[in-house]
Amino acid sequence: MADTNDFFHHVQQKANEIRTQIEELKTPNLSTVNRDAAINQCLTEINRLTNDIRNQAHKAASHDQRIYNETLKTLKDQLQSVRSEVAPRPKFAFKPVLKTAETTSSSSPASEVIPAVVGSSNGPMDADLQTPSGDSQTIATPLSSLHHVLRTETALHNIDTGLLMSDSSHSIIRCLLPFPSLTIKDISASLILAGPVNGAAHVTNLTHSNLVVSCRQLRMHACHHCVVYLQCGSKPIIEDCHYMTFAPMYENLIAAVDDLQSNQWDQINDFNWIKAGQSPNWTILEPSERKRADHWRNILALTSDHEVDWWLQVFRIVGE
Repeated sequence: MADTNDFFHHVQQKANEIRTQIEELKTPNLSTVNRDAAINQCLTEINRLTNDIRNQAHKAASHDQRIYNETLKTLKDQLQSVRSEVAPRPKFAFKPVLKTAETTSSSSPASEVIPAVVGSSNGPMDADLQTPSGDSQTIATPLSSLHHVLRTETALHNIDTGLLMSDSSHSIIRCLLPFPSLTIKDISASLILAGPVNGAAHVTNLTHSNLVVSCRQLRMHACHHCVVYLQCGSKPIIEDCHYMTFAPMYENLIAAVDDLQSNQWDQINDFNWIKAGQSPNWTILEPSERKRADHWRNILALTSDHEVDWWLQVFRIVGE
């Protein structure tokens, strides 16, 4: 918006609309599915407003920018407060186990240590978690053993920790929350939307899947037949990966990480290809083959497990 006064009123109007949407989450007898969809819509609207403000930052007076920042913080705090208020009580708690010297293998670099889940939804009720390397106080929040389901996370136990997704297949997983780190391990035939991740996203053994992520750093290991829609603040790294395809993340689909200077989605470093010229292990997805805005809107609006297989076919993740 060219006029700064018009933009100021636009921000206030959108903020009021979002506040109303957040308050409506408290509506009695609202089903879990509908509430999750409404929370997702609130997150999307906050993300869009954040991007609008970021795009106009060079035109805004310092006083107005402070108001915008305070407005965004208030909206995020309000949504988190309501989300905690309406979230169902957890059926069980995860038991953190701080990592000792014995849990770190000397044969693996520290950056490659993956938080592990012992047990699953079919195993013991308590899951023991290793901490990510280098931080004895950070416990990854796990999402695991998801099969043929739609999973939307809007009220995890602690969004200040990292997120671990593992051991899942034939699912659509949406987690549009800010996280300091993301770990994806052993997932196949799925569509994953995650972020913004203000640190590193580590992806291991992701196969025949689509990944949509906004992150500061991306490292992929032993992945194949994947399409990655990416917004990344540094050059993505792949190792032992094959048949990988990259495209820029659709604008405003997921909020950008803080202070993102540029999107280096196509500056891939392939650790298995040190020769000059294009690596044979990855390609750029042609613009004509990239999913349209209406596809992403429909994915964000999904509410039923029954639609999962159909949309996985639309994205050519599974066959008909």
